[in-house]
Amino acid sequence: MTADMTTGGGSSDAAAVALQDIGKSFGETEVLKKVSFQARKGEFLTLLGPSGCGKTTSLRIIAGFEDATSGDVMFGQTSVNDLPPWRRDIGLVFQNYALFPYMTAAENVAFGLKMRRVAKAETATRVKAALAQVGLAGYENRHPRHLSGGQRQRVALARALVIEPKLLLLDEPLSNLDAKLRGEMRYELKNLQRATGVTTIFVTHDQEEAFSLSDRIVLMRSGEVVQYCAPDELWSRPATAFAADFIGVENLIPAQVTAPGQLTCAGGLAVAPTTVGFAQGAEVILGLRASDVAIQPKGGTGLPATILDGEYRGRERLYRLALPGLERPVLASAPSDIAFDGEVTLCLPPEKMMVLHDDR
Repeated sequence: MTADMTTGGGSSDAAAVALQDIGKSFGETEVLKKVSFQARKGEFLTLLGPSGCGKTTSLRIIAGFEDATSGDVMFGQTSVNDLPPWRRDIGLVFQNYALFPYMTAAENVAFGLKMRRVAKAETATRVKAALAQVGLAGYENRHPRHLSGGQRQRVALARALVIEPKLLLLDEPLSNLDAKLRGEMRYELKNLQRATGVTTIFVTHDQEEAFSLSDRIVLMRSGEVVQYCAPDELWSRPATAFAADFIGVENLIPAQVTAPGQLTCAGGLAVAPTTVGFAQGAEVILGLRASDVAIQPKGGTGLPATILDGEYRGRERLYRLALPGLERPVLASAPSDIAFDGEVTLCLPPEKMMVLHDDR
């Protein structure tokens, strides 16, 4: 399912960069299928999806490293399809940072300015300011081998930003960092983007990165745009079963619309979500987060259930429960200081149920 260019508000006239019906094939293999999205000026836009979905290929087409088979890449109102990468005024940070090992941090940052024949005095001033901006003042003379992973990433960011690009492209720049440092660098990257105001397109397979950094998210699968919206909309209203599954909705239950406002799940359990939006007889997926399923002691108001097992996760436990009328166990979370076992009562709140198109 592709998205309209104006999804999430705005128009293509306000876009810093826009992809319009981009197709890309390698031989007989079609890797992008009429992909359309836009990044507004100053926006942080994330391309999110599993490996092989086309997000990095889309980024490489924007950068000019790959030619689109069909469609247009627009910078403002101008097509850049035939413009080489060095004339697109972009900064790019690769997954492996691509620093020159024989150059110091300052020399790496200065490289783009040198290629643009910026005067030496101005280059020195801008390099010093760029390194200070990313927290590396005093590291000018260190080589990459003497820098930590986070410091090398900062050098790569400084190199991309020192040329003052109109567009910053980031290809999974946090994936090589450990979990703690990745969290710290997310915070720094977001602040840096806000401070510079540079339009940024970020590629990741990590949902947490996408939700914490983005103004909008383009969720991709198999070369197509599945959903294109703000992070809170993707979280609360995933468009399809794939979208719900990818962002972590734990309970995805096959069901059929059997009457207006009513579903019958595989196994026979009847439920009545607040919103259905599908024709009678439609095969759908019922989505429900584990955190929205309430466990109560046996005899409470709700449905009788049996706990199969529980998994300790620090502040909470994740339980698998058997529910009469359902073929699959239901996942539910509860505070870890409250232990449940055996027979319990389960509450499935209708207002939290998502009725989804099954595209898995």
